[in-house]
Amino acid sequence: MKVVRTSVIKNILTIPALGEYSNGIKLRNGKEPYFVKQNGKYVCKQMEKDYVMVLEYSGKDWVIQISNSDDYENIYLAAINVTNKGKGIGTDLMNKILDHCDENGYNLYLHPFPLEYTKQNFDEKKALAGFYSLRDWYKSFDMVEQADGYMFYKSQNK
Repeated sequence: MKVVRTSVIKNILTIPALGEYSNGIKLRNGKEPYFVKQNGKYVCKQMEKDYVMVLEYSGKDWVIQISNSDDYENIYLAAINVTNKGKGIGTDLMNKILDHCDENGYNLYLHPFPLEYTKQNFDEKKALAGFYSLRDWYKSFDMVEQADGYMFYKSQNK
């Protein structure tokens, strides 16, 4: 088991272009839904997370949650939620995150899972439709879909 100081993880996840983070959360033994391709179609699975630190950034019309990757050396985009869609806010935020990755040599990972279907109101059919839309949006940022359900952005500085 790799031991990493909390301060090291926090430094990786601190993205000055997003402003000050408003909340820092440590989670243990969490579950996270995601889609993975099996036999030519997508199925929903749940991933067990041993330890996660989440920094939350927010603005007037948006919230972003950034957490550590499984290797504790890169960034996992846990959530991006924009309330006023279609105005370029999400694109601007993603560009700030990717610029941070490129400047610091971090790769970015995420599961393109629509936030509104992660908890009590889970509906796999509706979530899958949202997944396709998010997946295509993330692909526009040169993120690559992997077989395990992750999408991956390789830093231009690695």
